[in-house]
Amino acid sequence: MLWAVYLLSMPCVATIVEQVAFDWVDATDKIRTKYFDFVVIRHNGQRLACEVKPSVRLVSGQVEAELAQIAAQMTPDFADGVRLLTEKGLDPISTYNAEMFMGMREDDPDVDVVALLVIRELRGAASMAELTEVIGYGARGFRALVRLIMNQILRIERHERIKPETMVSVRGNS
Repeated sequence: MLWAVYLLSMPCVATIVEQVAFDWVDATDKIRTKYFDFVVIRHNGQRLACEVKPSVRLVSGQVEAELAQIAAQMTPDFADGVRLLTEKGLDPISTYNAEMFMGMREDDPDVDVVALLVIRELRGAASMAELTEVIGYGARGFRALVRLIMNQILRIERHERIKPETMVSVRGNS
């Protein structure tokens, strides 16, 4: 699930489709079906078939060998490539923030408009706490700022977990 949340938080990802079947032929000419955990569909139309495995399951090399056979048979109408995802590829900070994005993704139109008006005046960086106070809606204002980060209107100044002390600036402003 962490991979799903993480992938959906990436700005280049439009959506993911879970448990997608692909028929392939193994080394003994037997037709087999591979169920990919996700097919990631990017905004540019690129499709990536993703298999999620704990790294401990990769010791033998069998998973990689099978995925290589499958990738060689994959057609562009199914996916443009295959990716193997493990827990080692998950950055704990980005994962934490992705989970926050998922939990705060629901719009709050009244507060979201106020947050946009407040950051329109922002020059340089300010803390999430300072901006939340200016917005004036308490936790609702903080959630609106998180959505602005998620939508890449605001950017975090340092790679860190989003918290009240986090410094943010308007993307594209220096």
